[in-house]
Amino acid sequence: MCPKQSSDTSFSRAGFPGPDEEFKLAQEALKEGGQGGVLVDASCGSGLFSRRFVQSDEYDHVIALDYSDSMLRQAKQFFEDEAVSLSDVSFVRADIGRLPFEEESIAGVHAGAAIHCWPSPEAAIAEIARVLQPGGVFCGTTFMYLPENPIMDDQMLQAASSVLRQATSSTYTFWDKLTLKELFEKCGFVDFECDIRQQFIFFKVRKPSAIAEDSDLLTETAVTEDPSATVVEPEIV
Repeated sequence: MCPKQSSDTSFSRAGFPGPDEEFKLAQEALKEGGQGGVLVDASCGSGLFSRRFVQSDEYDHVIALDYSDSMLRQAKQFFEDEAVSLSDVSFVRADIGRLPFEEESIAGVHAGAAIHCWPSPEAAIAEIARVLQPGGVFCGTTFMYLPENPIMDDQMLQAASSVLRQATSSTYTFWDKLTLKELFEKCGFVDFECDIRQQFIFFKVRKPSAIAEDSDLLTETAVTEDPSATVVEPEIV
């Protein structure tokens, strides 16, 4: 979760339904690929969802991952304050574009209110595709530039969002439905689904169960020998 956008007011105004409903959406999505294995809660922030995932008892292990050491320490403190078991969670400091996990070792990945904060969303999503097991699910939430409009189709919203993106100076990347779908497909994911409420979008994609070597789904981004695909030792708090 992006700490600079963690205001309850701004999230509510954008259409985010609240942690309980967002957790329910994630749990439903991860039933199709993620539960029963190792789950990464990427850009976990204070661990708001990490705690819920651990308490659900649906996962063999939960990895609370964030680039910020201070956020991970805060997340660990919240676990202790709320008496949530620490035996089923690891706190890992890592770059989302350089995940410290072996290929096809993770059952599912969740990223709540996060991908608009990532410096290189494409590199990060390609990394997630690398570490997910075949059939694994990646789900999460983010902000859209514009809410859905009955007089604008997906292509029109994409065009309008592109104009806004170029016209505004922001450290964040806000999205539209079609651009998100195209990005996931470029990184090798299939079965894009979403739930849109004003400027809130919940997304779910799946790594194909099997990919032929010559498949169109294997893009240059997903298979490049980029440093972002290097397995490094995690820094654990």
